[in-house]
Amino acid sequence: MSDQAETLRKLMIGRVHSGEGGPDESRSPRVVTVASITRAGRSSFVAHLGVLLARLGHRVLLVDGNGFGSAGSSRLEDVLGVSGTATLEDVIRGTADLKQAVFGVEPNLWLVPAGAGLFELTQSDPETRGRVLEVLGRADHEVDVILVDARSGMHAPGSGTVIVLTPGDSALTEAYALVKRLKAETGISEVNVIVNRVTDGAEGVQTFKRLKNVVGRFTDLSVEYLGHWPNDEKITQAVRKQKILLDLYPRAPSIACLELLAKRFRIKYLGISETDQASRIVKRPLTLGRFREEPARLAPGNTAKFWRTLLCEVKA
Repeated sequence: MSDQAETLRKLMIGRVHSGEGGPDESRSPRVVTVASITRAGRSSFVAHLGVLLARLGHRVLLVDGNGFGSAGSSRLEDVLGVSGTATLEDVIRGTADLKQAVFGVEPNLWLVPAGAGLFELTQSDPETRGRVLEVLGRADHEVDVILVDARSGMHAPGSGTVIVLTPGDSALTEAYALVKRLKAETGISEVNVIVNRVTDGAEGVQTFKRLKNVVGRFTDLSVEYLGHWPNDEKITQAVRKQKILLDLYPRAPSIACLELLAKRFRIKYLGISETDQASRIVKRPLTLGRFREEPARLAPGNTAKFWRTLLCEVKA
């Protein structure tokens, strides 16, 4: 892990000294805040999305904005089964710098832990939220995307916004309150929604439409659907064992949903087109032996509809 952190530091130093330029806009990482209020499985989703994006070749920095957990550990550390020394709280308080807080999880994937008191610090001191953005602005520009796991809407200003929602009336009410607050506090104009812990894709779409209807009646926000992650006991088992689902249960049904979410995320936030992704999406399932009985339906022109049909988001 320390070797990975050192690699990140060398990339940062090397870019400046090689004349490739400093932090210009074209090279800046994309910051995306993933938020929810209730325990919607957000941290597990962020961790697994980060791992999958990293294994697809993107350089990913995970930033834990939770600030709670036993013995000062953060939720992302728990899910990933790793532990660091310095934390984001230490960086904000000035007792450590960002380089000390960043450590490597696996190739292309780095993590900044939260620290036990980060959430309370950001709630008691509004200026701290601005300092969070300042810290993210100092992140290495070799990183492609920064995913902020944000408890109770601790939103990184200027970032893209993803809301994790679960089915149920109370969850819908809380999600709408969160969206409304983010609109008032940060001026966001768009949110993207992931529905977690659903039985199937149809329930995911139905839950999303309920939120979109409420938001549309009372705000001018654009609300878009990224997809769903199902209620899968294997996800829970992987989290309990502090293992990555992709490694522990590579044939778990929920992995197909995660792959589709990663595909849509790349299109939305990383500028990867459908054409760019088609060959990777086709080859990977066949290589793994998944859907081997349906190779014709995996032709690039049919890929998107096939996946959405498989996940019950459209009719066959």
